[in-house]
Amino acid sequence: MRMKTEQDSGKVSSGQKSASFFRELGDFLHPYRGRYASSVLISTLSVLLNVGTYVFAGRIVVELFASPVDWRLVIRRGIFLAICKVGSGIAMNLSTWLSHQAAYQTLADIREALAEKMLRLPLGYLKRMEAEDLRPCLWITSKELKRRLPTCCRR
Repeated sequence: MRMKTEQDSGKVSSGQKSASFFRELGDFLHPYRGRYASSVLISTLSVLLNVGTYVFAGRIVVELFASPVDWRLVIRRGIFLAICKVGSGIAMNLSTWLSHQAAYQTLADIREALAEKMLRLPLGYLKRMEAEDLRPCLWITSKELKRRLPTCCRR
């Protein structure tokens, strides 16, 4: 997937605003916006199902302390509690999987854009640099992304 390059947005004329981290990152996040949004929605569902387990557990405890215990009701609520707990775990893992897939693909696009940009650099620029000087730009971590993205991809 080809992402925005310097020819598309890197040059800033006197009438344009300078590039910001979030604006530049938004161009890379846009193709995966649906995955990020669905991850948040599924995570919210996971939280609601987890709250449901506490609701059903509380109702089971109240029923157990009642004088005449209705065991059919306790078993039925126990089944719903188990469904909520399993559903919460599945939703949480699915949400994490979706967000990680989107994040890895976003980082891959950023690295690809950076490699495309480096291919357009004059050979003299690369000849002056050692391989270890280029490695930090290529193997950027998510913690360093905010700090390095505006400087690496904008030049």
